[in-house]
Amino acid sequence: CNGDVTIAGVSGVMNLLMDQTGVVIRISINFDSENFDTVLPEVLKKFGNGKRSATMVQNKMGAKFENITYTWKKAGGLDLVLTKYAGNLERSNLYFSTPADKALLKNSGKAKANDI
Repeated sequence: CNGDVTIAGVSGVMNLLMDQTGVVIRISINFDSENFDTVLPEVLKKFGNGKRSATMVQNKMGAKFENITYTWKKAGGLDLVLTKYAGNLERSNLYFSTPADKALLKNSGKAKANDI
């Protein structure tokens, strides 16, 4: 399922993936990175302090920016990741992942026996 949503009052676009029984296995919400500082405190309030990490990213002109990522590891193999710059400098992402999602991603690149 894909569609427009709000997170912490900020507009975003969600991709939600369910298995055959209707159980959610992935939620990914993209939103403008200029709203990261609005979303972050609400996610921290909801899920507590995550593990913070920072890396440097660079644009095509050579300017460098600090990319901040928060990660929460929950019981049962559930992960939540909030990333300030996700793929480009304009997009942030909140990603909820389950063990089923990880297995799906791991197997997505494997060739199948009946492939041409």
